[in-house]
Amino acid sequence: MPDGTTITLALILTGAGTTVAAALIASVIEILKRIPALGPRLDAGMEGATSILLAAILVAFAYVNTVTAIEPAGAFAAFLAWVGIAGLAGKAYDAGRASKAAAITIGG
Repeated sequence: MPDGTTITLALILTGAGTTVAAALIASVIEILKRIPALGPRLDAGMEGATSILLAAILVAFAYVNTVTAIEPAGAFAAFLAWVGIAGLAGKAYDAGRASKAAAITIGG
């Protein structure tokens, strides 16, 4: 990002912003799985819930940095951003897991 640019709803509501946010969330989940205390819990099927939570945190952060007063239109935009990012993050994670399984099957 250029200097002085902040994360805003306008930035993450773009197609590219949503895709980057979803990929970032999927990557963070993979990193969290390497932590001994969290890895087994995430491997037990908590990836979806974690992606929903991380998407909510990202959208809330962008929303707080964007608005000065809570308005229905802004809150609805934040909700739509959350739905889009959480859904795409789950799909990105599933696609990554499927390609990893396919690579193991082909290589193994």
